[in-house]
Amino acid sequence: MKRHLVATVVAGALAFGVGEAQAATITIDSFEDGEQDVSAIRGTVLDSVTGSTNEIVGGERDVQLTILNNRFNNRLNAEVEVLPPPPSGILAISNDAGVTSDTLITWDGVDENGLNLDVTGGGMNKFFRLDILSVDLGAELTLSLDGTATLTKSLSQTFDPISVIFKFSEFENAGAVDFSNVQSISLDITGPENFDLIADSFVATVPEPLTILGSGLALGFGGLLKKEYDKKQKKS
Repeated sequence: MKRHLVATVVAGALAFGVGEAQAATITIDSFEDGEQDVSAIRGTVLDSVTGSTNEIVGGERDVQLTILNNRFNNRLNAEVEVLPPPPSGILAISNDAGVTSDTLITWDGVDENGLNLDVTGGGMNKFFRLDILSVDLGAELTLSLDGTATLTKSLSQTFDPISVIFKFSEFENAGAVDFSNVQSISLDITGPENFDLIADSFVATVPEPLTILGSGLALGFGGLLKKEYDKKQKKS
């Protein structure tokens, strides 16, 4: 995803609000602190950044980018970016033509010291919510707690803002994890060739989905991402 396209997409979002249940919502990552730019043409690349605990739970975000396949070898790559404001913090993942990748993002405290986090917010929160601004191709998202409880969601192509919901009650092996004392959270995102994804925030919250951001914004996302998608198709 080119930076000018990302900036244009996010700038439009500032005119609209996101519904949030403030009472118990816990920010896992707002992507508004800890700028990162990780790219690879082969193998695995690791990168860690520290930031405010108000924006990054535990104060550190670890990104691991793995190239699963690169049909054109050294010519093209995959990239993961966290772009803080201005205009607004986002996570952007992009695969070039012929490249498939896996992005693993982990929050487990500074130097893996653990989170000691009550994701239920005192018993009120019922799910994790990843707010997606756009994704031009399908993807697989797996959320893991303490490396034990996991939940996988499939994400279809969409040019409209959506929320991906991970209900606490749906995690596999959920009984092995104390949701009131979670030590690590990891999100694994696998995308196909020519894949672009932009996420806005990741939280634990009560049952309230992302509000509609407005038809004008949705159409703007659609046009921009469709244009980028068409460009990639012509290159491949």
